[in-house]
Amino acid sequence: MKMNAALYARVSPRGHKQGETIESQIDAIKQYAKIEGYHIPDHLMFVDNNVSGKSLQRHSLDELRDIIRTDSIDAIIAYSPDRLARNYSHQLILLEEFRKYGVKPFFIKDAPNEKKDTPEGRLLTHMQGVIAEYERELIIDRSRRGRIYKAKRGDPSALPSLPFGYKRVKVGSCTTVEVVEEQVAIVREIFRLYVIESLSLSGIVQRLFQKGIKSPKGNLKWDRITIRDILKNPAYTGTSYYGKTERSEGITDKIRHYKSGKVLKPKYARKHIPKEDWIPISVPPIISENDLELAQEQLKENIVNASRNTKKLGLLQGIIVCGECGYPFYKRFRKQKGKTKGTYYCRSQADRKLKNCLNRSVNQEELDVLIYDEVMKLIQDPLIIQQELKRRAKDAINTEEVNREETNLKKDLTKILNERDRLLDAFQTGLVDLEELSKRQKGLDVRKASLEEKLKAIQACRIEQEVGNGLQQSMKTIMKEIQITSTELPDDKKQKLIRLLVEKVIITQKEIKIVHCISPKVFLQGNCQLSLGDRS
Repeated sequence: MKMNAALYARVSPRGHKQGETIESQIDAIKQYAKIEGYHIPDHLMFVDNNVSGKSLQRHSLDELRDIIRTDSIDAIIAYSPDRLARNYSHQLILLEEFRKYGVKPFFIKDAPNEKKDTPEGRLLTHMQGVIAEYERELIIDRSRRGRIYKAKRGDPSALPSLPFGYKRVKVGSCTTVEVVEEQVAIVREIFRLYVIESLSLSGIVQRLFQKGIKSPKGNLKWDRITIRDILKNPAYTGTSYYGKTERSEGITDKIRHYKSGKVLKPKYARKHIPKEDWIPISVPPIISENDLELAQEQLKENIVNASRNTKKLGLLQGIIVCGECGYPFYKRFRKQKGKTKGTYYCRSQADRKLKNCLNRSVNQEELDVLIYDEVMKLIQDPLIIQQELKRRAKDAINTEEVNREETNLKKDLTKILNERDRLLDAFQTGLVDLEELSKRQKGLDVRKASLEEKLKAIQACRIEQEVGNGLQQSMKTIMKEIQITSTELPDDKKQKLIRLLVEKVIITQKEIKIVHCISPKVFLQGNCQLSLGDRS
């Protein structure tokens, strides 16, 4: 009777570029399984195609790790240890996990008669992982230094890509850059339309479409971003640059999965490098520096004079929430009888997947006036504000005790972090096994989370106190300005005043609720409601 084995195959993006295919791995693993007497069912084939092995967060690998806990699997077969993971410590975690559940790991690149479940076999597997990790880092470092060396010599082969209008030509061992005459004519036409005829980006897109000129991707419809990038690119004056950006970790707290709310790590995040560190590389010029400067000035002027920046400011933008579906409201302008009218709409109605909200739009001008009037009434009778500021002043008496507690919490957190480091050192030296490591880490994580919650609560109280002081100062400044001038406040000052006191405005089909920053208060029907006839 043949034993069941799971198949795991992976090809990285770099492997694809080098001609490696996932099919060749799968075929080799099946051949190996047949020779060794293993059967691979269809539901035990796990493939990560075009996925990096740097991280353990891989879809098929996660499925494999889950299924070995419940399914009867005798072995896992992969092409080589670095297909499981590039990092040696990650390989060690996976191999220990497989052995814990009685699953034998096999790798085709090892000798067929190698005894894997022995100290010598495990040592060899671990050493192969260390070597694979070292080779990967060595290749990355050599490639980076090689590209920098080429760029400093002015070699255009160091450039990762060339702008529209250029092509690489290899002559022997040297690489040169030449212009593509057809594309050069298009680039010059774009600059002429923008600088001479003063067309907008959308106008240029329309003109190119009418002439049947195709985009760099071969489409008849150009993208405005493509036009903008061409107008901003200094390479067209004869100088391209290497090293303008570099890889970075990215801002993880801004990328969340819509349904689960899980924070996702950015895959291709990059950060800008200071201009003085860029490496210039000469390429054939297409336009004059004067045309490029005129284009930059026109771009800046168009940003300032853009229609989206010249419309009347919405006083409540960013603080209006739909009481029916929970989505925010956004501002949109439309023309009616020759006049531009601003209206707040529920954001869910703009999403094709979420057209189920029945909440109606609200006239921008009417709602702005209504909320601003309510804020002014509150200022004229500021009993709520005074009571809240007195309460905060009373709570601030024990500041020294709070500071002492904060210091103690930070010390305890440092101790826990040091203890985690010592535990990892013990695991790497073999003093602690994987199961004990996981158990003790869980206890440390629980303690760490509890201390962090207490620390957040203290910091939140301090921020609240600072906000209260800032609120009082801002209120005095704005009230002084209102008393000094007899004219009405400008819209930007009105917006600032509203945001000082109003946390959010909740709009339902029947009522409008105002939630204050300092003390929740609800204005119901008869006091702060637009009738359905007034809503547009």
